Amino acid sequence: MRKLLAILAIAAAACFGQVAGDPILGGTAIVDAGTGFRIGGAATTGRYLRANGSEFVQSSVAAAGAGSCTNQFVRATVDNAAPTCASVGNTDVSASAAIDASKLSAAARDRTHGACLENPTTADNGRIKLTWEAACTMQRIFCSTDTGTVTGDLDERAEATPNTDGTEVIDAGAGGIVCDNNTESALSFANASIAQDVPVVFKISATASSPGWVCIHARCRLD
Repeated sequence: MRKLLAILAIAAAACFGQVAGDPILGGTAIVDAGTGFRIGGAATTGRYLRANGSEFVQSSVAAAGAGSCTNQFVRATVDNAAPTCASVGNTDVSASAAIDASKLSAAARDRTHGACLENPTTADNGRIKLTWEAACTMQRIFCSTDTGTVTGDLDERAEATPNTDGTEVIDAGAGGIVCDNNTESALSFANASIAQDVPVVFKISATASSPGWVCIHARCRLD
């Protein structure tokens, strides 16, 4: 048996290139494996050697890391383990941070504002005033009445002079939109660019057949 162990030790020394005089591959031995070696009879794909303070052992995760965060962000990285993931909360966003609207989808950037007016007449010119929280591009204007018709246009005015005529949105004095008891809409505009916070008023140029009310809405896409 001792002779067999000695033969095995010599064979190991020949294979691994151990330092002379160290028959158990310990101490100051140098392991020179021609192909590779295993830990616990295995070598898990992607793992690497890392020191644990006393010896080199196989890592728990692959060299590329462990997992990722799906629809979340990495709250903290964890040594030799998957990262800590978290959903965005109120404390993760600065209250003063500006939102770049151009990075949002079209639907997320659209804002629809509107109002209704009872017994509308041309004397009610400018009573409906709409504003948008940011500069935007007009997408659609639509309106309706209970009966009869109301003709008018949206008019973009200066914030300092909300009762003074400005620039009409739909067709600059050519009639605008005729609201009736079927929803009417406008999709093309002479003035589509609306400034932030300015009043956009409904200018009524004509009514017919005694409408009891008129409602007008406008969808504007934040720039």
